[in-house]
Parts: sequence; structure tokens; C-alpha cells
Amino acid sequence: METGLWIFIIATVISLIIIKKSWDYDAFPWGLMLVVGIFGFLFFGIWGLLIGIFVVGAIINFALSFIFRILSKIFDIGLIRKRDRVLIAKGFLAEHKNEIFALFKKHAGAMDLARRAGFFSKLSEKQVEDSTHEFGEMYSEKKLIDAYSRYINEIYTEANKLENSVKRHKWDLGSAGLRENFVRGGQKWIEKPFMDSRPPFPSSSPETTEIKKKFVEFCENVIFDNPERVGIAPSN
Repeated sequence: METGLWIFIIATVISLIIIKKSWDYDAFPWGLMLVVGIFGFLFFGIWGLLIGIFVVGAIINFALSFIFRILSKIFDIGLIRKRDRVLIAKGFLAEHKNEIFALFKKHAGAMDLARRAGFFSKLSEKQVEDSTHEFGEMYSEKKLIDAYSRYINEIYTEANKLENSVKRHKWDLGSAGLRENFVRGGQKWIEKPFMDSRPPFPSSSPETTEIKKKFVEFCENVIFDNPERVGIAPSN
């Protein structure tokens, strides 16, 4: 009994070390699978090791990633803290407000032209008013800041999907945070079909594409070179 207890304690210590190291090397899922395998081996031998790693560990990882994906949408979680993303969004809007306002006027003019051409003829007057109000709200300062701060997460999402991404080591699962991958992810985000773009990018016009390019360049500069540009304390 005492020997079994010591084995369990040693396995626990080893598991904690594995978890810590895998977290440091951005390979937490692999570390978690290995830990589950270790405890499976203690109780069920070699079959416990294999089932723990490739079945139970994989299922736990899938469940955790699914839960995190949902929570990240609900609570707006990303690789960069929300308050820093808000600062980046505010900084970009302050430097490019004239271009964004020009984009608003262009879209507003297009909507007015569509209304005059009868495209909204089947809608009630209230529905037209509501859609016009909603369009105006889309370009309000609060909505713009929220949208642009979330765009940063969208760029990281695209960076995570890259094939042949740059990695710091073989098991690196946090490679989206590397500059090379962020830039490539930004390019994929710029090229996304307009139907997949959230406001205020409801179209794939040259103007919106140009603003998106400038936003990616702005984010790259702030995140990797000059965080003080928007008031973010540089990390050591």
C-alpha cells in the first residue's frame, strides 16, 4: 500500500512537471494526453497507457478545445488581452477616421441609391427606418471599436489555420502568435469573401480592402514593434 502511494505521488509530481513544461512550450494538449496516459499505465498497464493517450486524452482535449472555442466567443477571449485589443482598435480608428468616415459615406450613398431604385419597396417604412438606423449604428464609435478589436482575434484564427506555419519547435501549438504567421494570417483575413466579413466590412470594394491592409500593418507594428504607439506597456 505504501509503495503504491509513493508511486502515485511520484507520478503526480512528474505529471505536474510535464504540464508545466508543455504549457511553456505551447504544447499543452500533448502534455495533457501524456499525463492521462501515465495514470492509465499505473492502473491498467500498457493498455492503459495507450488508451489514456490516444483515446481518453484525445477526447478530453477535444472537449476542452470545444468548450474554450465557445467561451472565447462569449467572453471575447484571444491571444491578446481584450483591453489591449481595444487600445489597438482605438489607435487605428484615431489615425484613419477620415478614411473610415469616407467609407461610411460611400456605403450610405449606395443604400440611398438602392432605396430610390426601389430595392426596398417591399419593406415597410418602419423596416426601412430600422435598417437605416442599424447601418448608422454599425459605424458608431462603440461598434467600430468592438468590431476592430475582434478583427485581431479573427486574424489570429486565420494564422492558426495556416499550412506550413513557422514554428519555434516541433510541437508548437501557439505559432499563431509569431510575427510571420500573424502577417500571413492577416493576408488570409484580407482576402476573405465579403460574405464572411463582419461589419463594417460588408463589401469587398477596393476601399475596404485597403483599410483592411492598413489595419493588419498597424496591428503588426503595434504588437511586435511599438506597443507604446497606442499606450500598451511593452512586455519584457
